Amino acid sequence: MREGKASLRKRIQARLDQLDKESIERKSRLISEALFQCGCWCEADMVLCYLSFDGEVETKWIIDRAFEENKTVGVPRVTGDLLSFYRISDRKHSLAENQWGIKEPGRNLPEIDLRQISGVVGKILIIAPGLAFDRQKNRLGRGKGYYDRFLAAVRESRGRDIFAVALSFREQLVRSVPVSEHDRKLDMIIVENQIIL
Repeated sequence: MREGKASLRKRIQARLDQLDKESIERKSRLISEALFQCGCWCEADMVLCYLSFDGEVETKWIIDRAFEENKTVGVPRVTGDLLSFYRISDRKHSLAENQWGIKEPGRNLPEIDLRQISGVVGKILIIAPGLAFDRQKNRLGRGKGYYDRFLAAVRESRGRDIFAVALSFREQLVRSVPVSEHDRKLDMIIVENQIIL
């Protein structure tokens, strides 16, 4: 299983490396516009969204649109084995680069603890990254299991309030993603030319 995942990660990353900046931006805009038409976006009071890097679907327009629509926005930071989300108020002043040059929320921002949020917050949209996806709504991440653990925890505590979406280029869609017991399925995958439900 591990070898299968490692091989697929390498193959998909090679495909992503072939995409130029213009293609990534054009495809990302199409995917973002498709997301904005979905009920999961319209109903969400809170959007927890990854910060794109290394050829991933660009999320800056999604974050900016969430601010425009007065949604609460959280972005992730990894500490040890834990993925936590922090509330930001803009992209310009709330984010800083870590030692690997990856943007993350500044150290002084408040953490969003979904288990302690009362009924004030309604639907929560989680936009999860990944390297490969299939039509059964499986995702292949980068191998650390951060999002799988996070999704398992929040679904246990918030249940139906949670909707998990992935954004994918066509190049990331494969026939079958190898899955193991701890892997968590998504609710929807948006590709630039289709929506997988």
